[in-house]
Amino acid sequence: MEKKLLRYTIIVIIFFVGLSMGVTYQQNNRSNLQATLDSYEDEITTPNNDFKPVNPTTNPDYIYQESEEIDHNLVSGLAQDGEYVIKKGLDLILDTSNNIFRFIFGIK
Repeated sequence: MEKKLLRYTIIVIIFFVGLSMGVTYQQNNRSNLQATLDSYEDEITTPNNDFKPVNPTTNPDYIYQESEEIDHNLVSGLAQDGEYVIKKGLDLILDTSNNIFRFIFGIK
C-alpha cells in the first residue's frame, strides 16, 4: 500500500513541476509576443506611413523547401493504413451522428 501511495505522490509531484514549468514558459513567450504585437500595431496605425505587407512567395528571404520523395517501406505502409482507418472511422462517426440528428429533428 505504501508503494502505491509513494508512486502516486511522485507522479503528482512530477505533474505539478511540469505544469509550473509550462506556465512560466508561456508567460515569457506571451510578454515577448505582446511587445512584438505592440510595435507592429504602432507601425501600421501611424497615419501616412509607408507600411507594405510582405508576400511570402515574393519575399527573397523566404526559402521554399520542396518535400522529399518518401521511400515506401513497411513503416510508411502502416502509416498509410492507419491514416485510412482513422479517416474511415471519423467518416462513420460523422455519418452516424448526422443520421441521428436528422432522426431527432425530423430532417429528410
